[in-house]
Amino acid sequence: MSAHEIIEGVDWSDLANYWKAGYDAVMVTDMALHRNRNYHTAGDTADRLNYNRMAMVVQGVYAVVVDFAR
Repeated sequence: MSAHEIIEGVDWSDLANYWKAGYDAVMVTDMALHRNRNYHTAGDTADRLNYNRMAMVVQGVYAVVVDFAR
């Protein structure tokens, strides 16, 4: 069982159609829907984002992709 089957909102991603068609797809999320009550509202503005933490996530995902590519 994977997250999109048990956690509300994960399957709202664009990846849902790939999963439904049987393709493997990976989604990296912080589950903003459950973390930020302003998610996808007028209060969901760029000044509320933590760009340093987002950069750390990108670096971590990059490292994993490079490792898998070896």
